[in-house]
Amino acid sequence: MGLQSTVRYLVFAFSLLPLRAAGITPFGDEEPVTLADFRPHPHGTEWYGEQWSHHVWNDDGRYIAGVDFVISNIGIGDHKASLKATYKDANGGEIQCKAEYDSDEWSWSKQGFAIRAGSNKISGDLKGLTIHVACDAMTMDLRFTNQVAPLKPGGGKLVYGEDGFYCMMFTSPRSEVRGSLVVKGRPIAIHGWGHADHSYTTMAPHKSVRRWFRFKKVNKDISILMAEMLVPRDYASERHGWFMLLSSRGRHIATAKVRYHFDGYIKDTKSEEGYHIPRRVSFKAQDGQARLEGQLVMTSIKSISDPSASWSTFARTIARRVAKPREYRLNCAYLLSFSSAAGSRELRGDGFYQFYFVNP
Repeated sequence: MGLQSTVRYLVFAFSLLPLRAAGITPFGDEEPVTLADFRPHPHGTEWYGEQWSHHVWNDDGRYIAGVDFVISNIGIGDHKASLKATYKDANGGEIQCKAEYDSDEWSWSKQGFAIRAGSNKISGDLKGLTIHVACDAMTMDLRFTNQVAPLKPGGGKLVYGEDGFYCMMFTSPRSEVRGSLVVKGRPIAIHGWGHADHSYTTMAPHKSVRRWFRFKKVNKDISILMAEMLVPRDYASERHGWFMLLSSRGRHIATAKVRYHFDGYIKDTKSEEGYHIPRRVSFKAQDGQARLEGQLVMTSIKSISDPSASWSTFARTIARRVAKPREYRLNCAYLLSFSSAAGSRELRGDGFYQFYFVNP
């Protein structure tokens, strides 16, 4: 089947999928993370996808480096893999490694945790992760030493009736990261604060999510991680997310028991979809005796982009037939009030939140 025929077939197949209002089995009560959770979960479903993401910020919260490893069945062939590594310097310069692998060009260990793809390797255990990346542009070696044990938002799994599922876990919720890069023979020392997560799904993106909300603030003092997904109307437009407040002293709050409220909406008049983005995000979260509430207030627009613009022609063609992706990054001021058995604390600062629309 040629490329154009494949695209026509996929679009026709999507049109035959039934539309129905159905609930989702939520994340539920928290469950422990094991090394088996870290490993790949290969699946034969057309829309299977799995990702391991690793990120590093410096003491002041400036993004330094990231490594993403992805397995996917989307397109032609099953269990293809890709690797992307990025380093950003203090002057705004960026160096990237990108590589793609067929199903027989990468491997994983069924004992412990280790994934290999060419000269690249991601491995580790419940105490931390080790990453080695090698390409023409650079060599990167990073060690994530966990300051907070791996965890899941609740049970870590959303079940879409009999249609599929989405799983999420944090292999390194907060860590100290040390390592080095070699660029054109020049060594560069890396020291910062990390975050790593692992997710996998059997659901097509446009069938599982209408939009994502995300906020991350990571520096030497604190890690604040928020997210919420709005699912399609087929599943009653339910909202599911998590909230984490972590530091070098450990876990302060990490829960799927969080409620986000958005208001002060403004319309993107330049998008044909007419997306609306909020100028304020309020939230409340609970984790045992710990309680937190706060607010993000938009101060300016950081960027607006079409995420599919950098995808392959095949992926972009399919995406634009069945989805209308658009990403908004909004600069903001944040204020959090946190209380627990150890006392109360207030946090404030600046950052940006993200609204990623898959479909209107």
